[in-house]
Amino acid sequence: MQGSSLSDSSVIALLNTKFIPLYADVDVYGFPKEITAIERYKRIWKAFSKNKWGIATSAVVDSSGQKLLGESGSGFFWQWKTATNYYPDKFLDYLQKALNKGAKNV
Repeated sequence: MQGSSLSDSSVIALLNTKFIPLYADVDVYGFPKEITAIERYKRIWKAFSKNKWGIATSAVVDSSGQKLLGESGSGFFWQWKTATNYYPDKFLDYLQKALNKGAKNV
């Protein structure tokens, strides 16, 4: 992800103005207990960590960390043709939809 959508100036601008990005290295620190909206990723991580594979994805949660507002889906390299993470225009759309969903819940 870092070499594609997260390197795009439009994505960076939106993230810097409307989001608080958080990089979570769950291999080192575990899953943040306060962010319950990403609990389901524990199961996915456990399944793939057995093979020494990581997961590359992003999720947008509300300010409480309790509600999932959007997720970018898989970022596995073999899914580069369809994964949101590899296409800045799709990634921007995903972020905007998450913002809109969050605005409706305020």
